[in-house]
Amino acid sequence: TAAIIFGGFTANSLSSAVFLYDLGAADPELGLSFVSNYGASPSARGYQGLAKPDSKTLLMYGGMQDKMPIADLWKLDLATQYWQIVHATKAGSKSPDPSAFSAFTSFTATGVKGKIMVSHGGILQGYKRGTTFVAGSSDDTPYQVKSTGNVYMSEDVNSANPTSWMGARAQPGQSIPGRCMHSILNGVFLPGVDSILVHGGVDKSGQGLSDLCLLDITTMEAGMRVRIIFDGVSASELTTTVLDEFKVLLQNPQMYEGSPAFFTAPQIPDGIYTSISVQDNPNRNQSVILSFSASSNSAFYIVYVFFPSVDDGNGWLANALDVVSSVQGQERFSSKEVLSKLKLSEDNGQISDFNQETLQGYLLDGISDYLFNLYKFVGTSSCKSQGNTSTNLVLSGERL
Repeated sequence: TAAIIFGGFTANSLSSAVFLYDLGAADPELGLSFVSNYGASPSARGYQGLAKPDSKTLLMYGGMQDKMPIADLWKLDLATQYWQIVHATKAGSKSPDPSAFSAFTSFTATGVKGKIMVSHGGILQGYKRGTTFVAGSSDDTPYQVKSTGNVYMSEDVNSANPTSWMGARAQPGQSIPGRCMHSILNGVFLPGVDSILVHGGVDKSGQGLSDLCLLDITTMEAGMRVRIIFDGVSASELTTTVLDEFKVLLQNPQMYEGSPAFFTAPQIPDGIYTSISVQDNPNRNQSVILSFSASSNSAFYIVYVFFPSVDDGNGWLANALDVVSSVQGQERFSSKEVLSKLKLSEDNGQISDFNQETLQGYLLDGISDYLFNLYKFVGTSSCKSQGNTSTNLVLSGERL
């Protein structure tokens, strides 16, 4: 059994050397050996992520050079001792941003072909004195800890295209607090639950963390991008209030025993885990494109129940708006005038256009993220000083 060591600092200079340390060596001084490499190899760096997806391969991702993070991915064949660059930089919104002090690992998940690489957390553009860890700083700005806690994954360790990465996150309503300088590991930590375990680190205010966040890989499902085109309005008319009340309509209000606003699908808005973005349709006037991400259940419910066709969709919208608006004392539903102008556009195509393999076509625009169930464990400790030290770690687990 051996440990693999790459790069880091030698005195004040960065290194790109690879070493093996034999954990079974009779003498620690005899355990370390240099690994020669041939051909092109990664540049010197520190704080990179290393993972060993199989017995013959070492993956190296990112790190820091000249106080700035990088996002290249390299693969070392341990048998031939040749490095191969997989991709040189970030390209595309689905691949992780270069981040300092992030965590990296790889694993094989049940039902997934090939290895999955995981990158999580870190500080955008690296640490900057007087800016990083400052209380009240804006989220996801340069030199700040990533706030989202999203995991980035790739199912292809050989892809030269960084867009092979895919975002992953906890199910809607759950979240991993953003962090850096932490650990990430794959394994079976609960009986029968293959999982990703995120532990500790430092949060955006500079406070140390002692929590454990466990993402249940066995529950992995796709989060879908939804794109709906409506005619009859411009983007400037769809304010935050209008969009919030549009989501009320997605709960499918119905008349029930003479009483209006009985919601048959109250779970749909909860499944929408990003804000609804709005842009004017470049193909025609008075037309808008609504985009958001939702859990698979919410996305397919929207497609097959609410908008099975242009005519059915427009009929359903008008009926839902009438039902909600008829509730006595429903003053807060103030957007009826704008919402009544929404007409499902022919530009959406038709439901028969939907591609089951790519999950694209009609109102869906492919997979946005992988979604997992999240368990969170909180650790507490007690210590005795004066040379007689004992530590008790108590973990309480709760699925969020």
